[in-house]
Amino acid sequence: MAGHDDLLNLLMSAPSEQRRPSLLFGAVNLLLAAHPGAPLAAYYPVHGGRRPADGQLVAALAGFCDEHGEELARLLDSRSTQTNEIRRCVALCLGLSHVGQRWQGPLALAEVGASAGLNLIFDRYRYRVGDQETAPGPASPVLISCGLRGGAPPGQILGAAPEVTSRLGIDRQPVQLADPDERAWLEAFIWPEDVDGLATLRGAIEVALSVGPAPVVPGDAVTDTARLLGGLPGREPVVVFTASLLSYLSADARTAFFCQLREAAKRRPVAWVRRVALADPCLRWLALARHADDDFQWLPAGPGGG
Repeated sequence: MAGHDDLLNLLMSAPSEQRRPSLLFGAVNLLLAAHPGAPLAAYYPVHGGRRPADGQLVAALAGFCDEHGEELARLLDSRSTQTNEIRRCVALCLGLSHVGQRWQGPLALAEVGASAGLNLIFDRYRYRVGDQETAPGPASPVLISCGLRGGAPPGQILGAAPEVTSRLGIDRQPVQLADPDERAWLEAFIWPEDVDGLATLRGAIEVALSVGPAPVVPGDAVTDTARLLGGLPGREPVVVFTASLLSYLSADARTAFFCQLREAAKRRPVAWVRRVALADPCLRWLALARHADDDFQWLPAGPGGG
């Protein structure tokens, strides 16, 4: 695509801060769901396609974008990147277990960049780490699987879930799960080959709708985090989770976000866990850090990269 000017020009329909390839791919995927007979759909397992990537793929993509250019331009101009990778709940559970070793007792939980808030109901899912399912959890239709590298026992990954006294999601444009159009937009950001990921997302949405989704309020990470965390009830420590937030922030914005966490910590204990493990970006696998400054050079590369 990098050498295809028409496709790149289409992405320029988006506001400058949203000109990410993932936004274009999401918009294409959304429209493709309504056009399963399009040649491009043959390359999308999430739409029943079975054709492997080949030399005709970019031409099929370009043809679809040309045919639906006006619709895509409207989506790119009005929508923003919106993902909710449920597998990242493994990282959240690992972080909560790490915090629980220092702060025993109830905790409050906040996610910044929460999207639909599906990670906030992490304790409504079941987990399999490595080759075994963790200690019995809820009778949930959602099973999250994560490979394990580096030889750590699965029991070191996920401890017992702490008591969570309150939950809060913060997002610039929260996803309203009750709206079918917003659910469809969230599903559009599942990668074309990730059939299991799509099923997991849909299962998590069903769980959230059945038990009531966690509250997700509008807010900007770099200006509103401290204020919104200050509104949480109680005095328990707050664990702040960020799944992919930092990848969307500039260096200055990251510094501003760090300052927001420090400001919030003046009112009550705040934990933001980092450097606990190395993982695939979508938590298909992880490896525990061996010490605080582990550079993971000991970890051999495996399927999907290191």
